[in-house]
Amino acid sequence: MPEFSLLAATRAIESAMPFVLYRLITLLGGALALLFGALGGAGTFIAFASFSKNPAAFANVGAVLGFAGAALLLHKLRAELLFKVEAGHLTLMAEQLRGANLPAGWAQVDQAKRAAADRFEKGAVFYPLKDTLATALSALPAHYSGFVYRLQANPAGKPLAWITGRIVLADALAILAAHCADNASNNPWISARGGVLRLARQFDRLLRQRLQCLVFELLGFISLYALLLYPIDWAVSDLPVQIGYWRHVFALVFAYSLTATFFQPIATMAMAPAYAQGKEAEPVPTSAERAALAEQSDAIRRILAEAER
Repeated sequence: MPEFSLLAATRAIESAMPFVLYRLITLLGGALALLFGALGGAGTFIAFASFSKNPAAFANVGAVLGFAGAALLLHKLRAELLFKVEAGHLTLMAEQLRGANLPAGWAQVDQAKRAAADRFEKGAVFYPLKDTLATALSALPAHYSGFVYRLQANPAGKPLAWITGRIVLADALAILAAHCADNASNNPWISARGGVLRLARQFDRLLRQRLQCLVFELLGFISLYALLLYPIDWAVSDLPVQIGYWRHVFALVFAYSLTATFFQPIATMAMAPAYAQGKEAEPVPTSAERAALAEQSDAIRRILAEAER
C-alpha cells in the first residue's frame, strides 16, 4: 500500500466490509438512542404539562434534556459500547498494513474483537492512551509547525495553533493502528512516543496529508447531512408537534454516525502507513528532542514516562 492514498485506503476498507457493517449497526444504535432520548424527553414533558393550556410548549425543553441525558450516558458507557468497534477496526487495519488477508464474514468480526482485547488489555488501556495521545498531538503545532511557529508573535498565532492541534489530534487512531501492526512492541506507550516523535519531525508533511483527509471527511459529512434531511422530514411529518430545528439536529447526528462508519476509517487507514512504514527503524528521541517535547504538554511528559517503564 502506498504511503498516503485515500483511494488505496478505500479499497482496504472494502475488504473489511463485514466489520464495517458491524460498526454501522453499533453507531446507528447510538444515533437512535439520541433520537429516542430527545423524543422521549419531549413526550414526558408534554405529559407532565398536560394541565397547561399549551402542553406542546414544554416539548423543546424535554427534548433538550432527553438528548443531553442520552449523550451523557453514551459518553459514560463508551468504553463498553465502542471499544470493540474502535480498537477492533484498528487491528484489522494493522493486518492490512502487514499485507495479511482478512477472514470472511462474521469470523472477521470475532478476530477483530479478540485482537483488540489482547492488544489493549480488554479496553483498560485503550481510552486513556487514545485521549492522552490526542492531547499530546494537539500540543505540537506551536513548536513544530513551520507556519504556526513563524506566527507566534502575531495575534492569530494562538488561534491558529489551536485549530491546527484540533486537526492533527485525529492521527492518534492512525498511530494506534500502527502499534497494532508492530509485533515487536507490546507496550502501546512506546508506539505513542514513536508517533509523537514522527509527527514532530515531519509535521508539515503529515499535516498536509491530514488536511486532505479532513476535506474528504467534511465533504462526506456535508453530503450525508443534505441527503438525510429528506427522509427525516418524511419521518417526522406525522408527529403531533412541529420539531423545528430538531430536524437538522437529527440529520447531523445520523450524518456523523455514517461518517464515523465509512469516511473516518478510510482517513485513518490512509494516514496509518505514514506512522507504520519504517517504524522498526525509528530511533528513540535524542536527549534534546526529549527535552523539547517534554516542554510542550503534560500529556507528552506522561507518554515519555510510560514508554520507559
